[in-house]
Amino acid sequence: MSTLLNTETTYMSLQPFSSVDELNANTIAIREQFADQLTPSTREVLDVLHRYSCKYPGVCYLSKNKIAEMVGVSRRTVIRACKQLEDLGVIVQHELKRHNGD
Repeated sequence: MSTLLNTETTYMSLQPFSSVDELNANTIAIREQFADQLTPSTREVLDVLHRYSCKYPGVCYLSKNKIAEMVGVSRRTVIRACKQLEDLGVIVQHELKRHNGD
């Protein structure tokens, strides 16, 4: 996990897709490819990550606490889900710091 500043330039440089259509197609393919390996919670976390990755296609900058609140699971469950998705090569996690030093 690398540490980056939470700036628009950073988000734009991390974009793995050029459009939301590419993002949608990729998420559908991931759900099909790993259908037997993803738990229901992991699928829900993937869906939240997908839903909040449209401004910069493929980049979601929600906190794990916020994702947990949205899915209705514990923060620890979100951490496990993100770890599983990262191990499968579906996501890459980066540590972000506020650009204003706050």
